[in-house]
Amino acid sequence: TLFPRRSNEGDHLFGWQITFQNPGPQVADFNPETREQKKKARMSQMKQVFFKKPKPAKKYDRHGRLLCNNFDLCDCLEETCMGCFYPCPKCNSNKCGAECRCNRKWVYEKIETEDGNAISVFPFLD
Repeated sequence: TLFPRRSNEGDHLFGWQITFQNPGPQVADFNPETREQKKKARMSQMKQVFFKKPKPAKKYDRHGRLLCNNFDLCDCLEETCMGCFYPCPKCNSNKCGAECRCNRKWVYEKIETEDGNAISVFPFLD
């Protein structure tokens, strides 16, 4: 710490006096690698808190049935359809479209033509 030293002759400054204050064991035990690791851990926690994206909820169970009502709906969205697709390579169901329905996190909302006319709409909208 620097502070001015006064002379014995009044209030005139005579010079500067330097004193050393021991910072204690914190500086003696300082390890930059440990500090970096702690910093990375804190940054990782902050990213998890601030940038955490909620996981999308599953829409289908492990057998390809809708979780909302346990209905085995074909991806063509017709309730009476017995399956109009080629057998799924994962579950062998004829009701899976381009992607297997087992544990799927999304549903087809509607099937429409190129000009926007809806052919089929998901029948169980909330």
